[in-house]
Amino acid sequence: MEWYADDGETSCPSRFNKVYLQIHNANAKLLDVDTFLTTRLDQKLFEQKFSHLHLSFKSHAVLVGYSAIEHQAVINEETSKILRDLLSFGSCRLEAYPSVESHKFLTEKTATTDRHYYLPVDIVVYGSATASKSVGKLLSSARIYLQHPRYQDPDTAYDNPHVLDLAKLFANSGLTTPSRTGTHTPNTYMTANSTKPKEKVDNDHTQLQLYQKISRVLGSLTRYKSLTRLEADIKVTATLLPHQEEALEFMSQREFGPTPSEYSLWSRRKRDGQDFYENCITKSRTADAPDETIGGILADDMGLGKTLTVISTIIRTSGSATEFAQGRNKAKKVHSDDGSGGNRLHSRATLVIVPSPLLIDGWKNEIEMHCDGSLNVNSYHGRGREVDASTLADWDIVLTTYHTVAADASDTDCPLKKLIWYRIVLDEAHIIRRMSTKLFQAVFQLEAKFRWCLTGTPIQNSLEDLASLVAFIRCSPLDSLSEFRKHVISPLLKDTNEETSHLRNLLDAVCLRRTKKLLNLPEVVDQDRYVHFSTAEKAYYDETQADMVAIVKKQDSHTRSSKDYFGIFQLQLQLRRLCNHGTVQKVFSRSLKDDIQFDPAQALDLLKQKRKANCAYCNVHIDELEGFIDQTKGNFTVCGHLICSQCVPQHDSSISSEPIGSQQCPVCETPLGPDHYINSASCSQTPSGSEDLSSWGTSSKISLLIHDIETTNHEGKSIIFSSWTRSLDLVGRHLTQHNLTFVRIDGTYTLTQRQNILNSFDKEPGTRILLMTTGTGAVGLNLTIADHVYILEPQWNPMVESQAIARVLRIGQKKEVKVTRYIVKGTVEEGMRSQQLRKLGYAKLGWRD
Repeated sequence: MEWYADDGETSCPSRFNKVYLQIHNANAKLLDVDTFLTTRLDQKLFEQKFSHLHLSFKSHAVLVGYSAIEHQAVINEETSKILRDLLSFGSCRLEAYPSVESHKFLTEKTATTDRHYYLPVDIVVYGSATASKSVGKLLSSARIYLQHPRYQDPDTAYDNPHVLDLAKLFANSGLTTPSRTGTHTPNTYMTANSTKPKEKVDNDHTQLQLYQKISRVLGSLTRYKSLTRLEADIKVTATLLPHQEEALEFMSQREFGPTPSEYSLWSRRKRDGQDFYENCITKSRTADAPDETIGGILADDMGLGKTLTVISTIIRTSGSATEFAQGRNKAKKVHSDDGSGGNRLHSRATLVIVPSPLLIDGWKNEIEMHCDGSLNVNSYHGRGREVDASTLADWDIVLTTYHTVAADASDTDCPLKKLIWYRIVLDEAHIIRRMSTKLFQAVFQLEAKFRWCLTGTPIQNSLEDLASLVAFIRCSPLDSLSEFRKHVISPLLKDTNEETSHLRNLLDAVCLRRTKKLLNLPEVVDQDRYVHFSTAEKAYYDETQADMVAIVKKQDSHTRSSKDYFGIFQLQLQLRRLCNHGTVQKVFSRSLKDDIQFDPAQALDLLKQKRKANCAYCNVHIDELEGFIDQTKGNFTVCGHLICSQCVPQHDSSISSEPIGSQQCPVCETPLGPDHYINSASCSQTPSGSEDLSSWGTSSKISLLIHDIETTNHEGKSIIFSSWTRSLDLVGRHLTQHNLTFVRIDGTYTLTQRQNILNSFDKEPGTRILLMTTGTGAVGLNLTIADHVYILEPQWNPMVESQAIARVLRIGQKKEVKVTRYIVKGTVEEGMRSQQLRKLGYAKLGWRD
């Protein structure tokens, strides 16, 4: 019997165009036990009488029976309340049936200890599409999860708000779903566009228009055309290229002036005989002359020598820095939050903040290579770092990492905070792009006379990335996010083209951006090498995908937590590795619970798309993985939960309170081993057990790679990038079999070992091949000795590949660089490559080439 909401409308089934599936095994306590105890002995009679149940809503209870007046059972109070709340939506109807376990339950079960008998009931929920999410939230709040129904009105559509939509998620993640009529998976790739709803398409169109506006703005910038060349100090032993001398002039203008009037953010005006200054963007006014000599943003493309430009500026201004430290320039304004700097010491040092210790070594190498040795450099990193502020103040350059600054942020005795630095330089400044993070606040609170941001990607995801950099350099009044949104971002969202002038004026004033075309660097020849599986590999791939999708679907029917998604992530990671390893890869585990392995970056990206990237403890949105002490940074647990960095101590404490050997996850009670988290490094390291490589089998991809290496090995040196050490193991095995000498770097090597290997690759003619994990190659390395780059598999984030390639294509590269990417046809890799090209297309719109 159907139950409709009493909303004054005709109870027409056509109104209920969606079936949300069923509430499974709702317990109803029997009222007429004798009837049931008699009926249960005759299964045919039982099925005839109870094939369809009637629901009656009485007072605070819901009664169940095989007619409107014959009530056999009552549903518990909590479930009854939920059913009433469902009908309050005004667009729901309910149908009740005995569950498949009912007859077996009544046949085999005796009464409970309180002499009550219970009938398991399935309740099918129908409703409108607009109420789907509300129904899902209501039921999940009561820990009731909708299951697949045994009965469904044929005129209704399937829409379960508690089910992971595999078709959509597979389309977004580059996977294909298995055929419904067979066991094999079709090889056609479902693009992300194939299932996009209209609102998503409209949003993409708006985003494209915004990027195009930004592109037009950036194409109209003229500051770089007006710069003259400023020679470096004689203490700089390197010869600066013309664009570096122009950057030196830009930095000089932004620190000492004069600022050309056409690139000033303030104009002098007079009214009623009074002079005042008006901001050309916000139109705010001030009687005092604003100070625009505050620093800026050096946004030259990767590989254009920003580091050498900054070093040259430090040497050129060493005299002024000394005067600043001695207090001889008190007439000049010192930029600090309170306007006075309190009792902080003035330092002549430039504080350079970099992403990693490896980049500290990179800066030291650049200083040693291009200077006469007159600069004194201190590394504020590690346990032995300087703790005395007055000593730290007397260096020329102090090098530290973002992590160190963030870790010391709460330490009142931190010497970094006791100084007013002459200059602060943020290398890879886009790291602070979120103003709400603790990392941004830790860096922002440091005081300095001048502030500089170095980044090749000042706009990564949105214009708010740029807002963070503008705030850091203290470009008032746009250093407030609300003001930046109001005067820079909002005008761009309008249809009027003239409002783009705000962004153009801001960038021409504080930012210098040039691309590699200025250098006339050798061309990059990109080649996508499509690999065709052998018959055995393809059969293995199809079988693996079909088996694992079946496991994921089965899992989805039993649980409705965020862990539903991890089957998808594991599946894609397994298939991606199979593309590299072919039949060399051992059969995967048939249980997703055995060993959760996935690409954390991809997992987070997909969760963010689904708006599910929230901490399992505090529900805060997670924006990035690992890294700095920040609530928007997160970690994946081995059992599939996402936890923000602030809740990690709570999670760890709950685990450690249990004795070793019996520890379990506090969230889901999964037994835990010694490792509690999955991170990018562990993903790239040797996977365990089921994913080990066999000593036999074939890999068509690696066979093609070896063929290409043998063809080009005499032409120059080559770098082979892969995300996974297991893949590098397999490549190394094949190289050895073909008598090809190689060296290797991955995350397991110490900084000293890496540097020794790089020196060998750079200087020894016989060392012609370098194997490297992609993440390692993307950070702080100069690899211009190589002219062949091989990318073994596509990356979820194409910028990781771009940054790795940029280490080869930079100043000093004399030869044409060939980049070869390997993609297996008819697999997840084709979809990933398509998504890469789409993302890179948006990125290119962000800056003029």
